[in-house]
Amino acid sequence: MNCSISICETDVSAFGPDLEERAERPLVRAVAHALARLRSPAGRHDPYSVYTRLRELGPLLPTLWGGLLATDHETCARVLKEPGWLVTSTQWKDGNLPGWRRRVSLGEVARTMMHLDGSPHAVQRAALAGRMTARALADLLPRIRRVVDERLDALDDELRREGHADFARVVADPLPMAVVCILLGLPVADTARLVDAARSYSYVLELSPTAGELDAADYAAIEIYDYMVDEIERRRAAPRGDLLSELVRMEDGRGPEELAYLIGSTLLVSGWRTTAGMLNSMMLGLARHPEQAEWIRARPESAAQACREILRWDSPVQVTSRVAEHDTVLAGQPVAAGQMVHTLLGAAQHDTRVVPRPERLEFGRPSVPLLAFGLGPHYCVGSQLAQLEGSLVLPALAGRFPGLRVAGTPVRPRGVTFRDVTSLTVARG
Repeated sequence: MNCSISICETDVSAFGPDLEERAERPLVRAVAHALARLRSPAGRHDPYSVYTRLRELGPLLPTLWGGLLATDHETCARVLKEPGWLVTSTQWKDGNLPGWRRRVSLGEVARTMMHLDGSPHAVQRAALAGRMTARALADLLPRIRRVVDERLDALDDELRREGHADFARVVADPLPMAVVCILLGLPVADTARLVDAARSYSYVLELSPTAGELDAADYAAIEIYDYMVDEIERRRAAPRGDLLSELVRMEDGRGPEELAYLIGSTLLVSGWRTTAGMLNSMMLGLARHPEQAEWIRARPESAAQACREILRWDSPVQVTSRVAEHDTVLAGQPVAAGQMVHTLLGAAQHDTRVVPRPERLEFGRPSVPLLAFGLGPHYCVGSQLAQLEGSLVLPALAGRFPGLRVAGTPVRPRGVTFRDVTSLTVARG
């Protein structure tokens, strides 16, 4: 679960009056060429060769739309953890993204903790943090383990019946959504419906969503709002012992208006999206690096360490953004107040100055600084839950399905923010 994604629509109207002048700069042209490759089908399947090229161009690069790309580990870490870097506020959007308020999805996501700083962010974060401690998650462990077993049983059944299975559809998508449902107290039977809505809603978190993607996100935002309001009203009428009831009690006790909805929608979208991406990367990693499957089978107690390496090797969130609060200097370059910096987390976690042989998945690798969950005040509040799910799935997947291979090319949708997979066909070796 990544809690620090920002939005930058890169349509021409947002580029500003200096567009033509910027487009003539050789470095800007080189960056634009690399980004075009990143958005291509080949780039979506292997962004890391593009990231290598971008790091070669420099640690902080200019873009056509006036933002900057941070490409190395040190620069990305500074932006994420140091004071003076903000998420994209409504005021920033008003000045830089004309017409954004006409989009339901953009307006709704702007109210969630991912796009808030200061006290509003702290209030939402604090309301959720108590349910994300190791002790609180231990209470959920038997139910989460049951979901893992059920999903892997379903994978086994489909492999036996069909000879192949779609890992994304059977495991990676429904498993984390079922866990979110358990956490909130929602019906697990609604998992498939919520996955579809969350996938469409998450288009709003892409770096430059198309009009069609924003249309889909708007419809999904309304669907999730209506769904959550119905569930919240049920809790008001008959409180339970779940997180949603607890949030409703906080809200009714003169807490922030719509607290339950805002946190619930954040979990349904961001909590699901990033964990699903991690599980797909896990499957791909085991298939491409069978020696690592042997490693985890011999050391199941090291699953948490191995899960962190998967997050390093193929981070489910590849890009997150911040805005400079004041004029500053970053990587030796001036950054103006209000200027956006996109941190390329995928590039940073393959920085050879920090990670030797970064293209290799090595579960026994000495610990390296992980950026997949962000840093600083927006460090992902759900990181322990995501890692718990991963540490349960990884040894079970490697142990129950030795030799499981990828059969065909993974289907990856348009976009660069997430390492998303919509279909991942697997078969026994």
